[in-house]
Amino acid sequence: MYVPLTLVRKIEKFAFFHIFADIAILIGIITITIYATFYLADNDWKFSDDVEMINTKTFLSFIGMAAYTFEGIGIIIPVMETTSRPDLYPRILMSVIIL
Repeated sequence: MYVPLTLVRKIEKFAFFHIFADIAILIGIITITIYATFYLADNDWKFSDDVEMINTKTFLSFIGMAAYTFEGIGIIIPVMETTSRPDLYPRILMSVIIL
């Protein structure tokens, strides 16, 4: 499924799906916020004592997964090709990553 998607060079074709994904993310965030608020209101705004904020045994695997997930190489090259000044794109990209 992913191989044919990587062959598309005009990302404007995905504009509808991008908007749909943004709406789905927004609905998910609102839903989680509502359910979390109701849960905390029912439990006097306290978490359980056995909940760890950071799992010290396996948190390093999360860092690796986050780096892999947000790598974005499948998006960087098509976006660079569609910009009006591709020669400035590497400088802008590095400043965004560093800041």
